Amino acid sequence: METVTAVLPNFFTQKEEQALRDLVETNRQLEPNSSRFAPMVIEKMSRMQIEFVVPKDIEEKLTNLAKEYYNDPDLILSHYQYLDYYGQYGNGNSPMLPPHLDTENYYTKISIDYQMKSNIDWAVVVEGQSFILKDGEVLVFEAGERIHWRDPIKLKPEDRCEVIVFHFSNKNDHQPYVEKQMDQEERQKIIEYHNGLPRMQVYRKQFFEALNKLESEQ
Repeated sequence: METVTAVLPNFFTQKEEQALRDLVETNRQLEPNSSRFAPMVIEKMSRMQIEFVVPKDIEEKLTNLAKEYYNDPDLILSHYQYLDYYGQYGNGNSPMLPPHLDTENYYTKISIDYQMKSNIDWAVVVEGQSFILKDGEVLVFEAGERIHWRDPIKLKPEDRCEVIVFHFSNKNDHQPYVEKQMDQEERQKIIEYHNGLPRMQVYRKQFFEALNKLESEQ
């Protein structure tokens, strides 16, 4: 099934944006490792990630949008996270977001990337097409079928990009994962298969060449 990658401005109302911000900031105050909702910093990715429970009205709004771009009546919001890329988290590390597909984790069919707030231009690339989002915009694309990544970047201490990624799956495909998560060996086999795809090899070669050039210039 082919979809049209779309960028939509002002998808959320100000009230909805504030609701999402309040949920994130509440959980940011939790003691690390105290629950699955507590903030977790991944230094090598210059990233903090926070889980939360999305309000039902926002979930319904997101699901209706996803179904406009992926025709599946059994599509559900299966996973989502707040991701805070910030130079101060990673000591100058380049966040590693190379070309990939999302099927090995949550059987994703389509994703919605929401840029909450950013002070940098940092392209999301989908099958070679770059999208630089503005605050408040959402990007809708078929994350399980279309190879995507973020441009290589070196974050300065003050550089920051806050996003929430919402992933949608067919509820029947996703249910086995809920009952028994895929182990690392199974996941690695899928990743290796993806990395062997001819177009994936081209994209990854270009990505790592750009990353090596960027790092050599520092």
